[in-house]
Amino acid sequence: MSTSPASAIPPTPQSRKVLSWLETQGYRPSVDDDGNLRIVMFGRRYLITHQGDDDTYYRLAAHRIHTFDDVGRDDE
Repeated sequence: MSTSPASAIPPTPQSRKVLSWLETQGYRPSVDDDGNLRIVMFGRRYLITHQGDDDTYYRLAAHRIHTFDDVGRDDE
């Protein structure tokens, strides 16, 4: 299991399965304070969540795919 500090909300059984699978694939996942899974792939941070009533539905969200400057223009 992940060596990250314990989160305020323990991971669900579904999250533990995903954590275990990610670790076998060579990733170092962590669990945040809300119980969500976080990983770093290809130099980017991702958040993995699942829907409580569907054990087969997961979401993979990328942080900061696109950035904007202070006035809302594309930050290139």
